[in-house]
Amino acid sequence: MGLLLAGFVFGILLWLFGGWWFHIRVLLSGAPEPDGQVARLVYIYSALVRSLPALITLIVWSILYQNLDDAYTQGGLFVSQFLSIIFLFGELITAYIGVKTLYSVDQPRAMVWFIFAPAAWYTVSIGQTILSYFYL
Repeated sequence: MGLLLAGFVFGILLWLFGGWWFHIRVLLSGAPEPDGQVARLVYIYSALVRSLPALITLIVWSILYQNLDDAYTQGGLFVSQFLSIIFLFGELITAYIGVKTLYSVDQPRAMVWFIFAPAAWYTVSIGQTILSYFYL
């Protein structure tokens, strides 16, 4: 019950603040008067590219393994993390295509705000995580 409540609250916060930031990035990409609701929907649908594989992985793990420790020891964690990284960057491409399709944006600025800047942020974050494993 606690997970459902936390998921509900987090979903609302993601819709409000994540959608707001996505709308700001659409504005910064040069779209004249973009619809905020459409921007939020593009954000949510592109986020599914990142989220659904993780949910599917958890469902498969719960079928294949008795518990989470078994999944980790069988190499499932590495495969899951690798796929998460691929789909994380796939989300950026999906968001860019959605924004470019639905809004009249300046293509170079949209690429910066929807592909290059987030990719740089993700790369630094992932790099810090990987380095923390080596320097513990």
